[in-house]
Order: sequence, then structure tokens, then C-alpha cells
Amino acid sequence: MRTYIFLLLISFAFVTAPAQTVRYQTYTAVMKISATKDGQQFQWENKKISVVLDYKTGNFTCRLKNTDFYDPGHPQNFETDTVLNQLEYTLSGIFPIRDIIHQQTIRQDYKVELQLTNQELMLNQTILFDMNIMRPNPSGGGNYRVFTMEGKLNNAETGLPAFRKFNDEITIRLGFNGYAVTN
Repeated sequence: MRTYIFLLLISFAFVTAPAQTVRYQTYTAVMKISATKDGQQFQWENKKISVVLDYKTGNFTCRLKNTDFYDPGHPQNFETDTVLNQLEYTLSGIFPIRDIIHQQTIRQDYKVELQLTNQELMLNQTILFDMNIMRPNPSGGGNYRVFTMEGKLNNAETGLPAFRKFNDEITIRLGFNGYAVTN
């Protein structure tokens, strides 16, 4: 009888114990944009971006404002005029999330299409990104990932006011980190 009660108590403890849930967080995101004008290379950087990666669906969203970019190599900020004040841009798409979660190698390369959108400018441009995902410790069981992405934006197709006098090819680089958290 004691054994029966003991087993009943143990099974009750397992049934009523709160289940641990795993969620993923992204942090330390940075975007860099490179463009050339009159033979001179310009590079802008923005660390005030919001990156959200849903690790259940693979939905990816990056939000940023044009006025948060700065050029560390040149004293002037990102070219702004009355048309460009505080415009929000969004990059969105779907990542191969199952492959990312079950990644067994240190690095894995993918090609992903993301939509660059801005409602005020009626901009909706597809950009193909080369995405590299590093898993620094694949044998350690950790879920920490480093995402780096690079895509080319055609200036002539988009007609963005800030790049009016720049060459056609604009390089966009995006980097962020992600890891699993157990609650």
C-alpha cells in the first residue's frame, strides 16, 4: 500500500509540475548600408533596429528608421531632407526555421528573399540575401546563433530619395544574435 501511495504522489507531482517552455530571443542587431557616389565609398550604420524572428513559424521582421543611420567615416549624418523625415522601413520574410533549429554544423549558408517596404514611399522591393548562420558550439547543445546577411539593392529600381546621387548598387548587411531561453 505504501508503494502504491508513493507512486501515486510521484506521478501527481509530474502531472501538476509546470511545463518548461522554450522561447528564442534576438538581440544586438546592426544594419550597415554601403553605397558609392562620385568614386567615394559611403557606409552608414544603424544599431537602433528591431529584429523579431518567430522560431515557430520562421517569420522574420526587421524595422528601422532612416534617421537612425550614421556614417562613422564622414561627419555628416545620413542625408535627410523634408521628404525623408522619420520614415520607417521594414524587411520581412520567412526563414527556414526547422533547418536553423536542427543545425548540426558550425556554419550554414542559405539564400532568403526579404521584402523591403515603406508605406509613405509606396516601396515594395524584393531583395535576395545571402544568409550565414553560425552555431559556435554545435556539440555543446546550446542554441546560440549568429546571423549575418548581405543583399544588393538596385538604386535605379527603388528610386529612394536618400540615394538619388549614388551608384545603382547599394549593399545592405544585417547581423544579429539569437538564443534559446527556457522558462
